Amino acid sequence: MKESNKKIENTIREIKLKQAEKEATRQLRSELNIFKEQVQDIDKQAEDEKIARKIEQIKQRKERHEKHKKRKKGERENKGGSSS
Repeated sequence: MKESNKKIENTIREIKLKQAEKEATRQLRSELNIFKEQVQDIDKQAEDEKIARKIEQIKQRKERHEKHKKRKKGERENKGGSSS
């Protein structure tokens, strides 16, 4: 985010220095839009990775829960079988 703000500020500064020449301004805005898209892609990728990690955590939690249920069931069966 800090880098994004710096890039925007530099672009504005360059536009002012070029005295807003039409072609130079178009080029700078185009570069800024490309940079903006790259930042958005990075943000989307980071969000996708965060979601994937969360899904993996949920899967692992479910597996642990199932193992725990099986272990508890086995313990109950062993208790029930030994008292007969």
